[in-house]
Amino acid sequence: MYKNKILATAVLLAGTTAQAATWQNTGVVAATHTDQGIEKVSTATGVAISSGLVRLGAEYSLNDTIKFTLSASKATNASWPTSLAGIVTGSDGTILINQAAGEAIGQTVLTLDGANVSNIKVGNEIACGTNTDRFVTAISGGNYTITPALTAACADDAVVTLQNPHDMTFGLIASDSTSATYRVTAIANGTTTIGSYVQTPQINVLPADLVAADVSISMASATAAGVAFDTLAGSLVVAKSVPQFVLAVTPFDAVVDVEQSKKAFTDGTPTASSDALTLTYTNSAGATATAAEVNGSGVLAYDNSNITAVVATGDQVVHTIDSDFNWMDTDAATAGVQTSQATGAVNTPAINAAGTAITVTDATIATETLTLTKNVAATIIPQSTFSGKSVYTYTTGGVAGTYTTTHASLGSWSLNGASITAYGVPMGSTVSRFLWVNNKGASSAPVTATVTTAGQAYGPYAVGTAGAKSALSMSAALDAALVAAGVTLADNSRANIVFEAPVKASDVTVSAAYKHIADADRLTLETSDTIQDSISVSGTIAANSNCTGTTSSTAAAFTGNQVAANAAITGQGVAASTGAITDMDCALGGGSVTTSTTAK
Repeated sequence: MYKNKILATAVLLAGTTAQAATWQNTGVVAATHTDQGIEKVSTATGVAISSGLVRLGAEYSLNDTIKFTLSASKATNASWPTSLAGIVTGSDGTILINQAAGEAIGQTVLTLDGANVSNIKVGNEIACGTNTDRFVTAISGGNYTITPALTAACADDAVVTLQNPHDMTFGLIASDSTSATYRVTAIANGTTTIGSYVQTPQINVLPADLVAADVSISMASATAAGVAFDTLAGSLVVAKSVPQFVLAVTPFDAVVDVEQSKKAFTDGTPTASSDALTLTYTNSAGATATAAEVNGSGVLAYDNSNITAVVATGDQVVHTIDSDFNWMDTDAATAGVQTSQATGAVNTPAINAAGTAITVTDATIATETLTLTKNVAATIIPQSTFSGKSVYTYTTGGVAGTYTTTHASLGSWSLNGASITAYGVPMGSTVSRFLWVNNKGASSAPVTATVTTAGQAYGPYAVGTAGAKSALSMSAALDAALVAAGVTLADNSRANIVFEAPVKASDVTVSAAYKHIADADRLTLETSDTIQDSISVSGTIAANSNCTGTTSSTAAAFTGNQVAANAAITGQGVAASTGAITDMDCALGGGSVTTSTTAK
């Protein structure tokens, strides 16, 4: 007797572990709250989550257990449901396909009729031929939405069966802050627990846990003896929280034109140069959950009436843009920055007395564009970087709050200066490099160098300043910069080195050469100066004035004797057909081309 009981248990476990539970979450939507909306919610109350369905995939017995585990802690005053009910399936009967052409492969909405078609409820499983385990997600008149789609056609009047799993109930036996264990307390009707559905429990969770990460729920099953079975893979996300106030930044990005003495942007003039910063605002309204809820009678409903998104009410936002705006001052005799060169698309910007920040106050919290327009001819535009922050004030649950978004970069203004590359520069300790920048302009030129080798870029490094109408040796400074950065390049390696300076490109050249330390040689290197000069071509093809007349026959063929190579032609062939070519019209021949090279 004892041996037989052990054998029977082993057979049962072998059968159940071969099955697997699955998620059925068609139509389920996670609750999506906002960080600011739930910020002031108490830990005692917590915030609501959604729920889904688990399809059991094994034979369960009384006292077997299912344990649900949350990835977050429940609210301190929240209680787990004391019981869970499985979906109850109605009785089978006459149910038929009601579609003259039948239902095709891939169909997800079936038209049904028959004396017992009303027995089908949302949450039941039906079958048609080899299409088994089709879960009914919605019913509208005689149309029944199913998942998954049909994989075989069903003809008109084909029999549809209502699958008949057991009705099950579960009772709570243990719980803690993140999990609840339920015991199978009743199994009735039906023929099998495979295909029975159970709802995941709903319970409010701690706001801080939800802000930190999405909340998910998982399930594990065990026999009354504690042996795991009916494994359910993965988990279901039941709640999310997202920032409510979201900005997309279109940054300042103008280029100051050194060719116009830094008094204009490259796309403007000294009296009309502008650049804009756009802060595009999106308000997240969250998402109301749609939960799969099974009542005590085993009836499934997709309900969203009791799980609305918790969001804040925005009051205003103050944007602060940090940079040096003193260049915009048009009245040196008056304290502060006096200017009309800063404008907002919706709100009027204000510049602080120190000229280091612009603020834009928006009581509607909407998209805003700040435009800086340089319109004073003599003003020089500085090379600038921009950063800042946006501070929102809002109310949630009757309590005021603030939220700050920090903008590490709101753009920059660069110079269209010189950029010259020295190609294939030998690196390492066995060679000496001779790298010079030559500045023929009237302004000094601070130079940076970026070294690229073997797919890796190092720098940019400051290597000195070439004074006006002077030359600067950069070799020692570049070597020192590499050492300071901890960069050691292998002997006999090669690198491309880009030298940049914020002055007119035509004012700067680079000379590059090297020598092997052990030898007396000195070899020059190619640079973008030497191989990338700018060449312009102009001119048209002129008509040939020495050729006039018309072509009387273009189809004539010539006959005559072939003349040996290098011999003089003594005779002319004659046309083999009627007509002769008396002259050619050469109106499009001749002409000349002129070229010019832009010297550095």
